[in-house]
Amino acid sequence: MAHHGPQETSYETELWEQRIQVVMNDYKNFTENQLPYLAIPGKYSEYLRRMIKDLYFKTKQSLESIKDPGLSNEVALVLSGTTRYNVSRVWHTVLDLTQTTVDTPKDLYFFTDSIYERLGGEEVPYFIKVSLTDLVPGTINICKYVLQPFLINLGDAFEYLSNKKAYVIFATPSIMQNPVDWALLIHEAAHILEEEKLKIVSNYYPQLGSELYVSAHNLAATSSFPVDEAMPNWALEIACDIISTISCGPIFGYRLLSNFLREEKSLYETHPPIKKRLELISNELNRFGWKEEARDIRAKIDRVNVKDFIERAALPEHCNEIIDAIRKKAKAEKIEYRCTPRLRKLIKMLGDRLNSLKPCITIKGEDVDLKDLLNASLYVKNELTENNEFKGFMADMIRLITAKDIYKKYESGSAH
Repeated sequence: MAHHGPQETSYETELWEQRIQVVMNDYKNFTENQLPYLAIPGKYSEYLRRMIKDLYFKTKQSLESIKDPGLSNEVALVLSGTTRYNVSRVWHTVLDLTQTTVDTPKDLYFFTDSIYERLGGEEVPYFIKVSLTDLVPGTINICKYVLQPFLINLGDAFEYLSNKKAYVIFATPSIMQNPVDWALLIHEAAHILEEEKLKIVSNYYPQLGSELYVSAHNLAATSSFPVDEAMPNWALEIACDIISTISCGPIFGYRLLSNFLREEKSLYETHPPIKKRLELISNELNRFGWKEEARDIRAKIDRVNVKDFIERAALPEHCNEIIDAIRKKAKAEKIEYRCTPRLRKLIKMLGDRLNSLKPCITIKGEDVDLKDLLNASLYVKNELTENNEFKGFMADMIRLITAKDIYKKYESGSAH
């Protein structure tokens, strides 16, 4: 940026420019010397590398374009300070994303790919990263809601991201390390499906698509509760719960219950009370024939006491309409996972094999379905589920089943 006015002000402006350059030098060094060699898992790893590298060049072009000699000292100083902060945030965001995706198990990508395709999801780049700050899994369109807002004054970089998509699924280390808990990411795949394809909830709550709404309601908790502000988020979470339950059966509800059912003391803007979520999940399981599991979940949540204002909290106004729309869509897409005597018998047989650590790729000559394997894990002895050998075995079974599905899909495509 051009220097104007007294020498002291020019020096301050030059100092800000140097600080921006330090950030850009770090960014360049990372993209050229580290990024190409990171073992990022998943089929979108090259997409991520290219996006980060291109974003560096677009940001560099943008920085050159705002060095306007017509700016006053004061404006140049403020703009350079704001720009340095924004560029730093972008740089640290992409650095954190790449470094924390490296530790994601490759088998977990097999799992989420398979689930997302079964839900009817279209090809959308996504990445799974370890999160030490979020207590629950979460999903966000990182281009639209995280990176772009920081680049609003950097035209080339901002426009570049306007044509890009990249979702990030956040998961705690404990979830990543336990393949049985991967069922919780069915809900996160449903978030991508809803935003990209279904758009059922956004028909009733269009404010969900606003960057301002997302930034204003980020993991806030309160007892003096802003009901109108929370309801769109609650509706979205309920929708993803219902999608997960209809498409995959009891396993999602049980892992939600096992990981998060506790005595809640506050209402949260981002998620409805866990007890209310599990009540809706129980209702849906009952509708699809999982009556024994529905009763069991209901009995477990009834034993948990919550404060009166949480118990009385109303569900979103359009909750029933949203659930009905999801049911119709699930039926049309043929992704309903209904309980039948044959399926229950098969799952029990798979559960016995899991308890004995026997292969679960085929059973009686038939290929095992991933959803059947997940639900069979409900029959595994408690003392076994936390055993690292069992976790490794379960990850292997998931990988082999999904790999077989992917191969069959490839074979079917190459036949035409």
